[in-house]
Amino acid sequence: MLRWFLCFALVWRLCAASSAQEPPFRVSEEAPAGIISDFQARFQGRFDRWEGVDHKGMQVILDNLEVTLQHYPNDWRLQWWKAEALRELGRFSEAEEMFRNLSKRPDLPISEAASTFLGVTLWQDGNYLQAWRLLKEKWFSTVSMMTAPAWLLTIYAILTTILFLRRGIPRRLIAVILLWALAYLLVAVVKMLLSLTIQGSPLPLPDYPRGGWVTLLSNIVLWLTLTIIAHILGREPLLTKTHTRSIASFYYFLLSVVLLVALTWDSSVRLQTSLSMERLSVACEQFTYPFLINALFALTLGVYAQARFYVLTLYTLARQAFLNVSEREGIGFALLWCTAGILLSQGLLPMSLTAWKMAVLGHGWAIAAILMWEAVPRRFFAYLPFAIATLMTVASSLVVSLGHVIR
Repeated sequence: MLRWFLCFALVWRLCAASSAQEPPFRVSEEAPAGIISDFQARFQGRFDRWEGVDHKGMQVILDNLEVTLQHYPNDWRLQWWKAEALRELGRFSEAEEMFRNLSKRPDLPISEAASTFLGVTLWQDGNYLQAWRLLKEKWFSTVSMMTAPAWLLTIYAILTTILFLRRGIPRRLIAVILLWALAYLLVAVVKMLLSLTIQGSPLPLPDYPRGGWVTLLSNIVLWLTLTIIAHILGREPLLTKTHTRSIASFYYFLLSVVLLVALTWDSSVRLQTSLSMERLSVACEQFTYPFLINALFALTLGVYAQARFYVLTLYTLARQAFLNVSEREGIGFALLWCTAGILLSQGLLPMSLTAWKMAVLGHGWAIAAILMWEAVPRRFFAYLPFAIATLMTVASSLVVSLGHVIR
C-alpha cells in the first residue's frame, strides 16, 4: 500500500512541475493582425523631425518586440522588425545574426531583402569585404537601373541625329537630349554618394533613416540641372498657325484625356483607401523636415523645371525641327517623338501592364502638359499639369507614409 502511495505522489509531483514550467501564454505561428498593424505604425513613426533615429523610442519598440516574440517566436515579420531595430540602434552583431537566419529561409518573402540588409549591416559594422560579397550583385543591378535612362537617352540622341541626317541636323535639340542624359547620370552618381555619406550604406534606402535627405538633395540636383539646360538651350517658342488635324494629333489628344482620367482616378483611389481624419492628424504631427522641404521645392522649383524643360524647351525645339521637315504632319511627329523620349527616360521600355502603369504615373503628366500647351499655347497651361501631379503626389505620400517617405 505504501508503495502505491509513493508512486502516486511521485507522478503528482512530476505533473505539477511540468505544469509550472509551461509558459503562461500560448505559442502561435503568427501574431494577430492588430499587433502587426500596431508595430507597422510605430515603425513608420520611429523618425525624429530631422529623420534621424529616435533611440529612446526605438529601444521601447525593441523591448516590446522581444516580449511579443515570446508569444509568437515564429512570426517572421516580428523577427524582421527586431533585426531592423537592432541595426538602427547600432547593435550590429545581433542584427547580423537575425538577418542571416532570415536570409537562410527561402520560403519567406523577405529572404532576399534579409540578405541585402545583412550586407548593409556588415558594411555599417566595418566588415566591408564580407558586405561587398553579399551586395555586389545588388549594387551593380541598382547602378544599372539608375543609369539606364542616361544610356537610353544617348541612343535616342544618336537615332534622332540619323533621322535628320539628310534634312539638317537640329544641333540645339540634340544638345538638349545629350544634356538630359547627362542630368540623369549626374543624379545617379549624386544619389549613390549621398547614400554612402548620409546613410552609411552603399545602396540607397529611401524608406529608412535619413533616406529623405538623399531623395531631397537628389531631386534638387535634377531640377536645377533641367532648369539650367532650359535656360541655356531653350528659346522663346515660335508659335505658328500650323495646327495639324492629322490622325496622329487626334490620337495623342485622346491619349492625354485618358492619361488625365487614369492618373486622377488612381490617386483618388489611393487617397480614399488611406485617408482618415485620425491618420491625417498623425501625418501632420509626424511629418519630417526633409518631407516638408521636398514638398515646397517640388511645388516651386520642380514644377518650374519640368514645365520649362519638357514643354518649353524639349517639345518646342522638336516641334520646330519636325515642322521644318513636314509642315502638315510635323506636330504629330513631334508629339510621337517626345512621347518616345519621355518613356525612355523611365530607364526601360515598359514590358508589362504594371510597367506601363508606372510609366504613365511617372511621366504621363509631361505628355498631358505638352498636349495642353499645344491646344492653348500659354505658359500657364504648361505648368498646370505638373502642379496638379505634384500636389497629388505630396498629398498621397503624406497620408500613406505619414509624412516620412518622399515619393
